[in-house]
Amino acid sequence: MFAEGEAELADIELYAKIPAEQFLEDLNRQLPEDIRITRAREVEKNAPSLSTLIGRASYKATLKSAGSADFDPATLPAKIMEVLDQDEIMIEVPKKADQKVQRKGKGRSSAGSEDTGPKIKNIRPNIFSLAVSNSDPITVEFCVAHGSRAHLKPTEVLKLLLPDASWNITRADL
Repeated sequence: MFAEGEAELADIELYAKIPAEQFLEDLNRQLPEDIRITRAREVEKNAPSLSTLIGRASYKATLKSAGSADFDPATLPAKIMEVLDQDEIMIEVPKKADQKVQRKGKGRSSAGSEDTGPKIKNIRPNIFSLAVSNSDPITVEFCVAHGSRAHLKPTEVLKLLLPDASWNITRADL
């Protein structure tokens, strides 16, 4: 699923040092007219990566299709309250094939065989806000964990509300 972005960040490493303003102008000349880079700045090579600095992402999701003929839009605020009132929301997430299981043996840790089965994860601590912001079209705005310390896909939040729905998702802010 594609998510549009209104405020994106990027780490770009260049072979040659050029002023940030020149980089901005050169990059924008190469991009399609409807995509613009608005700011650029130089950071030290040993600066922390963006993924370690970003902690949250805000999204807007507009309902395309509820996936169920009996969906009543009036029930959505109550469903959101039900989600936010929970202390734990456990979901199954697939492990990546390249993640190794660490096993201890003879006083040291070593990589074991790959375990690609699903793992259970509590996503509730990673949902910071969730609300209906518009009723026509139905739009939900929410803020979730995003970055290297914790990350929650916007689709996982939306599945809690309407499991079979189709949404247009826009990342509004990082």
